[in-house]
Amino acid sequence: MFPFSSSKNTSFISICILSFFIIFALFYLINNYFTIQTAGWIDYATLENIHFKAKLDTGAATCSLDAKIIKTFEKNNNIYVTFETVDDNKKKHIITAKQTRVSSIKLKTKGVQLRPTVLLKVQVGNIARKVEVNLTDRSHFQYRLLVGRNYLASNFLIDSSKKFIFSKE
Repeated sequence: MFPFSSSKNTSFISICILSFFIIFALFYLINNYFTIQTAGWIDYATLENIHFKAKLDTGAATCSLDAKIIKTFEKNNNIYVTFETVDDNKKKHIITAKQTRVSSIKLKTKGVQLRPTVLLKVQVGNIARKVEVNLTDRSHFQYRLLVGRNYLASNFLIDSSKKFIFSKE
């Protein structure tokens, strides 16, 4: 009789192989989805494949983009926003996206500003995901893109003593 011919041994081997795959899958998930990266308080980011130097702001709830609203329109019972933004090389980009909501932003000067909010792909380092981005005039700020907690949470530690930890591309 061979040592692996019994049904108990076959079941044991099957359980071991299944356990190996489960452990491998958990390791993969932990390594890829729960990785904490350190970024500078100013770092390179892309938004819909447009490159920016961005301020990574843990005090801001959501991301914010310097944008000039060109038009809003309704299509299939959804509201869309067409807007223009300018990258760090002064190149203009026109983007149309579905409006997810209108944000109420508390201003430092007191009062509230209503801003259209759209879902856009943001990437810092090798982490890219779609998040809500509110659209406003940020021309008086040094950085056209502000990356807020809705993107940073669970993936980034911000080192306030560093700038540009990640490469431009």
